[in-house]
Amino acid sequence: MATQLERSDSSKAAITIAAIQLVAELGPFGFSLADVAARAGVSRGLPAHYFHSRDGLMEVVARSVLAPCQMPSVLGLEAMMATVGHALQQACKPSTNLRAMVALLNERGPNPWRDHAKLYWE
Repeated sequence: MATQLERSDSSKAAITIAAIQLVAELGPFGFSLADVAARAGVSRGLPAHYFHSRDGLMEVVARSVLAPCQMPSVLGLEAMMATVGHALQQACKPSTNLRAMVALLNERGPNPWRDHAKLYWE
């Protein structure tokens, strides 16, 4: 039987995966925490419980989809080029994470998740 910590970790992972899928399908502003909960198969309030807000969840999503692009020792233009290189390599094998990354980076208007990604490039 799973422990409470294991159930909690499993729920957090399911919520994160559901949010990544929804970002890939609908863009970062096209869904609510209730939609994430329904997709993850958890109670409606669980995403807010674990991530405190939609922004908190989206920060985790941004970190998750951008993690393969992070090169801690590289900054500025070199970091941006590394990210583009990674995206081009992944373009041959499209994935939900790649679609989510593109959706996060291409959203028009004020976009805190795109700004989060820029931290790797500046």
